[in-house]
Amino acid sequence: MTLRPILLAAAAIVAGGLLVQGQAGAQTSGAQTSPGASAQTTTGAPPVAGDPVKGKGVFSDNCATCHTDAKVSPDSATLSLYGVVGRKAGSNADFTYSPAMTNAGFTWTPEKLNAYIENPPSVVPNNVMYFPGLPDAGQRADLIAYLSSLK
Repeated sequence: MTLRPILLAAAAIVAGGLLVQGQAGAQTSGAQTSPGASAQTTTGAPPVAGDPVKGKGVFSDNCATCHTDAKVSPDSATLSLYGVVGRKAGSNADFTYSPAMTNAGFTWTPEKLNAYIENPPSVVPNNVMYFPGLPDAGQRADLIAYLSSLK
């Protein structure tokens, strides 16, 4: 069973203005974590060194429903995160971003990715992508290491 149709339906609802990220019960960095998981908040701080091999698993578990790690997206609804590190936010010509992301005005550095992956609404308020955040600093570091390897 895949969550993609459910998440695409949720994205359509969000795009229609019925849900704003960070509202309607969306989790933020204060979310409950599993036993042994770190809820350490490091927004804006440089991420610790991560393991790109573990990061590929984090990507598969948390991102691959809506994103691809391939150089080219298979369709216009799937945003490729290939080469995202060092790319200006909202600048992939093959994807239609929300106005909030288009006007974000920053480049995806490891630090900015760390803050965004931890708590997306704190970095790009009113963005329509629904993702509650990833509170575990180790998983974020692994994911960023993996994303950094995609070039």
